[in-house]
Amino acid sequence: MIRSESFPTDSPEYRLMEFLHAWKKGKYKTMVSHCQKTWLSGKKDPSQALRLMFEHATLETAEIIDIDRNINVSNKKLKIKMEDGLVCDILISLKVNTITHVRKVRLLKEEDAYDLSENGDWGVNPISMLREIK
Repeated sequence: MIRSESFPTDSPEYRLMEFLHAWKKGKYKTMVSHCQKTWLSGKKDPSQALRLMFEHATLETAEIIDIDRNINVSNKKLKIKMEDGLVCDILISLKVNTITHVRKVRLLKEEDAYDLSENGDWGVNPISMLREIK
C-alpha cells in the first residue's frame, strides 16, 4: 500500500491514503477526520456510521490508478458548484476480503459543509469507496 508520506500533506492523495490506512487498522475515529465535511454534517455519530459501513470489509491493499482534478459539474441538490481544483476523483484498486475492486473515490476541498473553498481541507466521500463491496 502506498505511504501517505509520498504526497504533500495538503493533497487529496494524502488525505485518501490516510483514510485507507485508518480503515486497514480499524480506526474509525481517525477515518472521521479524513471525511468530507458535507458527508459528516448529516451524521449524528460519524464514527459509528463508518464502523457499520466498513467493519465487514477487511482492507488488504490499495493502490492509486489515476487522478482526475478537472471536475466541473453542478449539483443542484446540494446547491453547490463543483469547480476545478476543489473536486478530485481518484481511481483506486482495493483488495478487500481477498477480492480486488476498482473504485472512483470523490474528494472535496471544503471549508465547511456544502462550502467548497481553496482555504478548505480535502475530505473523502466514504460512500463512493464501498459501492458493491460486501
